[in-house]
Amino acid sequence: MLDITLLYWMSPVSTEDVQRGFHSILASFTSPALEHVHLELRSLSSMAPSTQDMGSTDASTDAYRVQYAGLHAVLSRPIFSSLARVTVVWYNGRNRGVMSAKDVALKHLDVLRALFAPWCVRGIVSLACAIYNAVDKCLDAVVDEGRGLRSIKTPGMHFNRQKLFAALGL
Repeated sequence: MLDITLLYWMSPVSTEDVQRGFHSILASFTSPALEHVHLELRSLSSMAPSTQDMGSTDASTDAYRVQYAGLHAVLSRPIFSSLARVTVVWYNGRNRGVMSAKDVALKHLDVLRALFAPWCVRGIVSLACAIYNAVDKCLDAVVDEGRGLRSIKTPGMHFNRQKLFAALGL
């Protein structure tokens, strides 16, 4: 099992930053015995990722394939063929934008689906985006386990890793 957390203290977080972070870590692995990967991304604010590609996450476009080719090549390496389960969670500290927390979470899930497409195609990925809503003092989350989206609202909950994953069912 592999457990990785990326922390981003600057806002907004770009898709390119996230891609580079995951690429540099995952490209360094050499052990084919890996069965479960848990990736966590934490950023301070829940602004939608700052990137040109947010409007199009259609995997059939040439621009999509070129943009994520490096990371997708890493994820498609034979070393990851024994993976049976991948969990990717994007946690944001606060919803400060004009978009609702759920809409921001949906945008983040689009980015995660695009980044981890080779593993999503294999049906081994569970994705989640959780945003702390300071106004309502609750955690708004959207979970995608490949069987449709689930929305979760957890009152009174701030970031606590174990409680968060229990609430998300991951």
